[in-house]
Amino acid sequence: MDRKELSTGSIQEGLQNNEDCKNTILSVEDIKNPDLTVAQLLEEKKVVSEKLSTLLELVGELVIAESNITQHPTIKSIKNESLNSTLSRFHKILIDLQDVAFSTRMIPISGVFKKISRIVHELQNQSDIKVLLHTSGEDTEIDKSRVDLIFEPIVYILKNSIEYEFESSDKRLSNGKSEIKNIYLSARQSINEVLVTVRDDGHGLDRRKILEKAKQNGIIIDDSIRLTNQGTTFVLRIPISLGTMKGTVVRIGIKYFTIQTVELREFVSLRDKKEIELDKDQNVLDIRGTFVPIFNINQILNHKESIEYDNKDPLIIVLEYEKKLLGIRVDEIIGSQNVVIKPLVGIMEQAQGVNGFTILGNGNVSLILDAKSIFSKQEISGVK
Repeated sequence: MDRKELSTGSIQEGLQNNEDCKNTILSVEDIKNPDLTVAQLLEEKKVVSEKLSTLLELVGELVIAESNITQHPTIKSIKNESLNSTLSRFHKILIDLQDVAFSTRMIPISGVFKKISRIVHELQNQSDIKVLLHTSGEDTEIDKSRVDLIFEPIVYILKNSIEYEFESSDKRLSNGKSEIKNIYLSARQSINEVLVTVRDDGHGLDRRKILEKAKQNGIIIDDSIRLTNQGTTFVLRIPISLGTMKGTVVRIGIKYFTIQTVELREFVSLRDKKEIELDKDQNVLDIRGTFVPIFNINQILNHKESIEYDNKDPLIIVLEYEKKLLGIRVDEIIGSQNVVIKPLVGIMEQAQGVNGFTILGNGNVSLILDAKSIFSKQEISGVK
């Protein structure tokens, strides 16, 4: 390519045609540099990206190593104020380094929204439908490894909205709506996830048909039916970062589990409390006037081999998700620590109720419990 032809358009086309560089971010200085071709720019950015990934992996290993040191029985047995002060300072520096390193994975979702805007423009030209796309929250940051994963689902939802969700112009006017169809695309950050919402002002889904189909498949038992003509809303929930989290570690028998600290409501001792049996496999606990469903870990995970409790000092951890509560029996609360999230591989990828694992300071493996899927599973089973 002639260097004079190097432009934003040609670079963008090169990025889209290169699977390894779809999420590459080029600065204005890169584009204006007359001594670089598109291929050279892509190669340089790819190298930087690979080095950054290596750095993040090393920081993660450093976090595990620091935990191994501070949790070592010999170190914990030493009563030395100077040593403890040095370890505390090292921990603070490491946490700061960890935050900075993992923040480099985060990019604004505005790039996704701009692509979506172009696609909506093309779709309405093809279908001759007047659609106005409203966007908000473009500055919300998301882990760049998730960008490609959320792009196609959003496009699919938008295509369905434009092709099937909207009434004719005459019907819209008779329903008190504007002739122009509206689609609202927004993003906002919650405590530990990014919420991407796609909403339209079309005729909405036929909820009666959906409920009938769900009942036929034994999925739900709720008979409530909302009105149509209210539009449709989809919410995508994306973890803010896939690398690290503040977790609380618990022990059940000889197994360890970690839950995000922000998803924990409280710990409750069962010494002086009595569970209320509602069903054969369903108990609840009265916690200050609120009846909380209680489960053991085997009900949550559905493992082939059950995990045995030692029941020396029975406790429950109360999880909270979207203002709903759920309790899980545990044997011991180990404590809180920053953990590096590692993905499940092989047969464990299909495990229910967990979304990864981590290596604890004592060298043990701990499965990371996924509050969202745990609550979803219990709701599908009819537990409210």
